[in-house]
Amino acid sequence: MSRTKSSNPKLFRKGKGNYRFRRFVNGKDKEFNTGTIDKKEAEKFLVEYLSGERLAEEQVRKKKNPAKIATLVMEAIDSDYEQLPLEDVFELWYIHSPNFSTTSKAHQQKRKVWFAKFVKFCFSQGITYFDEVNESIAIRFKSFLLKERYCPSNLNEYLAFLSNVHKKVDRLKPLPLRNPFVPEVVQPQKVPKVSEATHLPFDDDMLVKVMNAAAEEGQDWLDLFIVGSQTGMRLKDACLFQWDEIDGDFIEYSPEKTIRHGNTARLPVSPNLSSLLERRRKQNQDSPYVNPVVAEFYLNGSWPTKRSKKIIEKALGKATTQLSKEGRQRMKNGCVYGFHSFRTTFMTLLAAKNVEVRDAMDMLGWESVEMMRLYEKLLAKGREARDQRNKELIDNLSELQFKVPEPKPDRLWPTKEALEQLIESYSNITIGKIYGISSKAVGNWLEKFDLKRQGRILSPDVTEAEIEKIQLKLKTA
Repeated sequence: MSRTKSSNPKLFRKGKGNYRFRRFVNGKDKEFNTGTIDKKEAEKFLVEYLSGERLAEEQVRKKKNPAKIATLVMEAIDSDYEQLPLEDVFELWYIHSPNFSTTSKAHQQKRKVWFAKFVKFCFSQGITYFDEVNESIAIRFKSFLLKERYCPSNLNEYLAFLSNVHKKVDRLKPLPLRNPFVPEVVQPQKVPKVSEATHLPFDDDMLVKVMNAAAEEGQDWLDLFIVGSQTGMRLKDACLFQWDEIDGDFIEYSPEKTIRHGNTARLPVSPNLSSLLERRRKQNQDSPYVNPVVAEFYLNGSWPTKRSKKIIEKALGKATTQLSKEGRQRMKNGCVYGFHSFRTTFMTLLAAKNVEVRDAMDMLGWESVEMMRLYEKLLAKGREARDQRNKELIDNLSELQFKVPEPKPDRLWPTKEALEQLIESYSNITIGKIYGISSKAVGNWLEKFDLKRQGRILSPDVTEAEIEKIQLKLKTA
């Protein structure tokens, strides 16, 4: 039997505090403070509140503008209700969402752009305040996103984000129409099942080609790919691989993707990975990361993601790595061979060697919180025996014993200081020969560093020996 609102709520006090009354609002029993200890004043406040409540409900039934409803309620109960401008909402939500501030800069920027697009759409519909966003606006915005050809998964993520913003703001500042982006009103799109695996494992020939392609990019990128192939780590974990995650002959780390669930991965250090770590230790780099260059790139942008994809495409060919679009639901080509393929390859190798499921889950960090609680005692008892089994397995896994190719020397990159000197004596064509890039690329670097020539330079032809001499001077500078 459904509950109905009382037409005559009773006033009550808690000790010597102010008079209060209860109302059943949106399925919840809420308590309201009249702000006075005088019973007559409290009764007057209650009458004004009930009058404003009935007026607001009547206006909502008539589909009136929420801004007008707020004004009517404000006038009825003589409150200081202020509307919330759309431009101020994201900052308000951001301040009260501490977990969001821990996400990557790219993720935060994506959400900021999403909300800015929503604000722009609202302005086009004559909406300037967040309080005015109703179910009609929410449904029309979904239609707008469909015309923008968002794929189902991204569209659902977009709508869920807006729903989250409304719920958070509604708790901080009650909205007249609460959350218009609830799934019952704005239904999410159906995400089609993918017929093929998202990331396929590399076969032996593919693995050799990929590692050779990584070697051509330099030692840092080769080391990143070695870590991925020898541990099955996801890209973020491999980029941010730290020294304190090494425990003797084992690696123990918490995968970033499931870190909130308390998962821990523990696996032996393979011979190839051991050689990498020994070489890196001798370099005495003052950094908590095993590969500080790649870690810095990952923390400040998306270059590792794009670069690793380009390396694998170069090794295997784009026709092999990309899954073509299938129907209207797939807006982009799917990637079936990427850095994550190292993880599926690692798991495939373990399965081929009949490794127990518990051991494989332990090495890849696939343990949920519930499983960790259930198996905590068993893991403590069987840790020593399991470690020994896993160590012997990795040491004798022939698929991981490939020969690590020699990387090409570190590439010379333009710097502002170097270009300031070079543009005084050499043309863009000559500078391009020094760095191994085109003259147009040199122009882009000059524009990036805001450098301009005083006049046109017609430098004479420079021999290969002179170019090598200039390159050596720049490297030692």
